[in-house]
Amino acid sequence: MSRKDVLAYRDGLLSPAGDRRSWVRTATTGSTGEPVSVAHDATSRALEEQVLSQLVARHGGGEAWHKRGLIHVVLHPGGRSRGARSGWSPEATATKWNLIRAWQLDDEDFLSRLDALAGMIVTGSPSTLELVADRILDTTVGTVSRPALVVLSGEPVSTDVRHKVTDAMNCPVTSVYAMGEVGILGTECPDGGYHIEPDVAVVEVLDDRGDSVRDEDIGELTVTTLNNRAMPLVRYRTGDRVARMPRCGCQERGVRVRLAGVRPARWLVTDGGAAVHTVRFAKLWRTLQVSRAHLHQAPDGSVEAQYWARGPLTEGQQAVVVGSLKSALGRQKSITVTWRSDPAPRAQPDSPGVARVVPARAEPLPDAPGDVAVWLREALAPAADEIDAAVITGSFLDSTRGTRFSDIDVTILVSAPVQTTTWAERIRNLRAQLPRLRVNVEHPAGLAARSPLVVARMQQERLLVLGEMPLALTGWPDREALRRDALTWTWQSLPLIWHQLTAPLAEPADPVYVAYLAQKFIVDACRYRHLLSGGRTTGAPNVVAAEIAGLSGPVLTGDAWEAFEVARELRPPPPDEDGSHERYLIAATAVLRALASALVPAT
Repeated sequence: MSRKDVLAYRDGLLSPAGDRRSWVRTATTGSTGEPVSVAHDATSRALEEQVLSQLVARHGGGEAWHKRGLIHVVLHPGGRSRGARSGWSPEATATKWNLIRAWQLDDEDFLSRLDALAGMIVTGSPSTLELVADRILDTTVGTVSRPALVVLSGEPVSTDVRHKVTDAMNCPVTSVYAMGEVGILGTECPDGGYHIEPDVAVVEVLDDRGDSVRDEDIGELTVTTLNNRAMPLVRYRTGDRVARMPRCGCQERGVRVRLAGVRPARWLVTDGGAAVHTVRFAKLWRTLQVSRAHLHQAPDGSVEAQYWARGPLTEGQQAVVVGSLKSALGRQKSITVTWRSDPAPRAQPDSPGVARVVPARAEPLPDAPGDVAVWLREALAPAADEIDAAVITGSFLDSTRGTRFSDIDVTILVSAPVQTTTWAERIRNLRAQLPRLRVNVEHPAGLAARSPLVVARMQQERLLVLGEMPLALTGWPDREALRRDALTWTWQSLPLIWHQLTAPLAEPADPVYVAYLAQKFIVDACRYRHLLSGGRTTGAPNVVAAEIAGLSGPVLTGDAWEAFEVARELRPPPPDEDGSHERYLIAATAVLRALASALVPAT
């Protein structure tokens, strides 16, 4: 069985027996351009927890492991922070934490965020943890609270990386041999290499003819899984090159192998010369349901995105591919999308209990404000005569203030009557290339009269793309206009929060997304309070900090502050099941009610 077989037959490989509602999809990283996903049943997941628990115990974790949490750290824009209760103890959590936004903080603040790792089991790829370790070791502003153990996985581990992580984290470091198709396949041997877990899989090391190789000869690792009845893999050729090693003295039962060459990673180069790993686009290819994909970069920097599928992508889907690549590589990069016919059987429609196919969308990869401004200026040039000004505003201008849900806010100011049909088509074309755009077309005088807060933000948080700011938007809003605007906004917003708070839950809510919704209301309430008190700052962190002491009572401490931090992924998220979403929304209502009370004149 090969990777292409798994890609081709997909759900046709699922077992007809078992409770599919309890199965979970696990996807590979897609570093080769051919990401695959495999369904795992409860037995398979429990075995992986058992292997990890035994590994931690061997390194000094003991029984305390079952009361500790695990944090898997990632450092790439598309990563999604998520928390859950662990399978080994109701007291412990298993969390994925994306450090990409905390990474933008200054060294002292970044290191303080890493205090969340204290006493935890920390897992991550060697390349991610090497970056973190380098930053820790390069700064003199503080130290990191000691984790209980660091477990490296997903890539080969060099001695240099191991020493760096050990020195930076001041804790034991080990590694596992893991792959998305199987889970933890092997654990590190003190004498070198990895012991294959005998309860997880039977392994063979085969040459190109399919024959077993001798000890120390290199071949392809082939696995047959033993405990995953949801989607068993039989003689699955992994693509990893290994050598079978002789027996050692550490008493482990499993076959020992040495990695000789893993599936090759691929890199692209941005306009500025930075390297971008093609794994960033793995989720995009999965959502498009293509069999495989290959990104080829020519010497002139242009990129061809080849994909294999039974039929070509739609124009809209191709625009998503182009937009995602340009987000990562530069708006001026030349991108072509090429279809290659693939007659392989397609996946069956969604299977009960297995991950649904989601609509294709571009990954939220980071765009530099300056690059977007240049691209937008060129894109709007044909309509420049109709535009007074085009302005980028909001949190996009400061990478430490955004969230993975945040849009790129653009306001286009026009004096002439707005031709809705014409402008809708223009904006639709822009968003096809950059889906994160949120564009409003406004009349300057109408905007000034209707939205004093927007005018204040436009003066404090703006990047002018085209034209000059109209006179109607250059004056600071008067206090009474702000007060009326705040009162109207408050009483319009409270029902929206109540609607969200009382919505029936078919499944546990994502606390990161709900925190994002709650903090949007909390931050705007703080903006109004700050401006009404005579302040001139509108940036989110500054107004929140300024208002902590200003609000009467503890309404901006505890849950409100936690929502602000969780939304920005500046701390590990709580588990979906612990009701945090409700606490965040209740905190938002408290802040809005405090604002409303302050706005209504005393009688």
